[in-house]
Amino acid sequence: MNESFTKVNIAYLTIGIILGFVVGLLLFSDKAEAPVSVVQEQITSTSTTPTLPGDLNYSLQAHNQGAGNQVVVSSVSLPSRSWVAVREDKAGKMGNILGAQRLNAGVYENVIIDLLRSMEPGHTYHVVLYSDDGDGTFDFRVDSIISLSGVVVESAFDAL
Repeated sequence: MNESFTKVNIAYLTIGIILGFVVGLLLFSDKAEAPVSVVQEQITSTSTTPTLPGDLNYSLQAHNQGAGNQVVVSSVSLPSRSWVAVREDKAGKMGNILGAQRLNAGVYENVIIDLLRSMEPGHTYHVVLYSDDGDGTFDFRVDSIISLSGVVVESAFDAL
């Protein structure tokens, strides 16, 4: 009787360990995701819904903001679906792309762009507009920078 009691306990212990492992895997698996890609879909968490006034022009504005893993773009105006990308400043020129967000035509306020890595305090960054080639993914080699009269549509800001 003692031997069967031990076998039952071992069976319960084994099942408990397996269940604990499965539950732990389910609960914590989102923390071990694959690296985030720059490809992101259209943002839905703007503070206002887009509007479409007549004769809409490309424009955007970002203000100095705290360093972190998100950038808040104060305002964006787009006559067509476009990408807003965040780039590092490298000696006065645009460097690596840290994140991008696709937006439909319209006027937006306080657009949040998630970054692949955090901004560093005291560094300068740029938000830049890119055309959308229609495939739903951001690729800086295909989606070209939007410029008006030879001037890139961008806004520089500092991370505090």
